[in-house]
Amino acid sequence: MYFWLRENWTLDCTVTGTPDIGNDEIDFLAGSPLRAPIEKPIIFNSNFKCGDQPHHYFDYGTCIPAVSRKFIDALISANVDNFEFFPAVLKGADQQWSDYFALNVLGMVDAVDVDSSIYDEVMGGDEDGMPPLGIFTAIALYEERICSLEFFREPIGNNLIISERVFDKLVELLPGGIMGVVAHEVVLT
Repeated sequence: MYFWLRENWTLDCTVTGTPDIGNDEIDFLAGSPLRAPIEKPIIFNSNFKCGDQPHHYFDYGTCIPAVSRKFIDALISANVDNFEFFPAVLKGADQQWSDYFALNVLGMVDAVDVDSSIYDEVMGGDEDGMPPLGIFTAIALYEERICSLEFFREPIGNNLIISERVFDKLVELLPGGIMGVVAHEVVLT
């Protein structure tokens, strides 16, 4: 079983916009290692206020996913090692949280079963092999293309896909479960 993770878009408090990292060529959603220098810490503006407890995973409204230290620790505890993380700060109006990181997942797996998925196409693909870009309501993946991978992105919506084992570790180790995150079960075909 696999899950597609996304930030809970119904919450009032979140990261507001993509941080300026000083280089437009850096892509945190491509599934590749980042080689260019990055200004650190990466500053994520947010609408959290003093006394709030930001959640553990942010991907809505930003092209750079942000995660808590506890999220990173849970991945490491689950023996996930195909990611890079960079120091980040969540900056609210009157408080900052420095135990956050920009997350770069290493691995893009072209396993989406487009015919069995439900999504709105935002931009069409091309004959050179670039897949269409879309916003999913339901994701279906070809099981044979996943192999035994447990943590990766898919290329149409750049969504984070995780195995049930990794998901269970996140729920076990994150305070309050996986607060602020919606996990949709992926259909395997």
